[in-house]
Formats: sequence, structure tokens, C-alpha cells
Amino acid sequence: MVGIGGLFVMGGGYLPGTVPQALGAISVLLASVNVAGGFVITKRMLDMFKSTCFLQFMMVRLIQIV
Repeated sequence: MVGIGGLFVMGGGYLPGTVPQALGAISVLLASVNVAGGFVITKRMLDMFKSTCFLQFMMVRLIQIV
């Protein structure tokens, strides 16, 4: 929501001409960094549940069965 509001405040120009437009551009930048960081953190959390642990568990179970 912050990023969309910042885009509205920027007014569609390439460079900010007023203080509110500059603040809008900064808010869009910070919102983009926030979203990208969320994807990075989510990937790191999902990597914790990779199947290598499951494969090791299954190998131990297979050895115990044999």
C-alpha cells in the first residue's frame, strides 16, 4: 500500500520536482526493498525444509529395516 501511495504522490514524472514527490519516490524505493527482503527471507525459511533431511531419515530407516 505504501508503494502504491508513493506512486500516486510522485505524479508520473521521471524526476521528483517537489518535496512531496521526493518523499513519494523514497517511499516507493523503501517499499520495493521491503518486498524484495520478504522474498529473500521466505526463500531462506523454505530452504530449511529441504528434502535432504527427509532423505537422510529414510536412509536410516532403510538400514534399520535391512
